Amino acid sequence: QVITDVALDENDRMVAATHAGVWRHEAGSGWTAIGPPGLPAIRDLHVAEDGTILAGYYAGVWLRSGTSWVNSPITGSDGAPRDVSSVWQTESGALIAGASWDSWRRAPGQTSWSLMNTDQLPWFDVQSINERDGRLLAGTRFSGVLQSYDDGQTWYPAGTGLSGSEDIQD
Repeated sequence: QVITDVALDENDRMVAATHAGVWRHEAGSGWTAIGPPGLPAIRDLHVAEDGTILAGYYAGVWLRSGTSWVNSPITGSDGAPRDVSSVWQTESGALIAGASWDSWRRAPGQTSWSLMNTDQLPWFDVQSINERDGRLLAGTRFSGVLQSYDDGQTWYPAGTGLSGSEDIQD
């Protein structure tokens, strides 16, 4: 089994993103597949503060709250589904999805995705995301490190020195 990411759920159990869905480890019984339906290849996962599991896959994001999965597909203006390689739920509840060549934001309480950009970049490819005290940092492919202080609504470069040719994955 290829494992692409691991995390701890709200009950401190390990969950793993694999090429065959999301799996959870229970002490005593081992690993069990928990979804999503069809067990698609999962590129990244994130466990939000409320216990929701976000799982990035070849056509968007799956969300698991409780025992049920909800699909949130992402389609670009070209009509193609977006292969999501990084997912995050912000402290305010917005969802961030880094896809191949572009990245997307879903506002809290909404179901549609919006393309993220900056004044200098019409799109950017988020490879990794982290947050502390309302400051989002995004490692990108070919755009350095970007930051946002408004829940991912606007982004700008985090300092100078990176050439923009880096592939920042973590």
